[in-house]
Amino acid sequence: MEAMPEINAGGVVLIYQGQAYGWRDCVRDPHKDRPGALAVDLVGQVWQAQGVDDERGAQAWVPVQASMQGGRP
Repeated sequence: MEAMPEINAGGVVLIYQGQAYGWRDCVRDPHKDRPGALAVDLVGQVWQAQGVDDERGAQAWVPVQASMQGGRP
């Protein structure tokens, strides 16, 4: 019987233009992502990469407000 892979219970999933493209242990290194990318954690918190351009990457990860996520303010 094949062993189940270990599932990491933390970190963030990275999403760009509606497609998941990666995972990180935490929200960091915005210069490695394009502006407009999203990072979503296990409890549904969302950050958006903002600033600079596609070639140089983003400048910062900025929290997305709950009202923008479709949740309650």
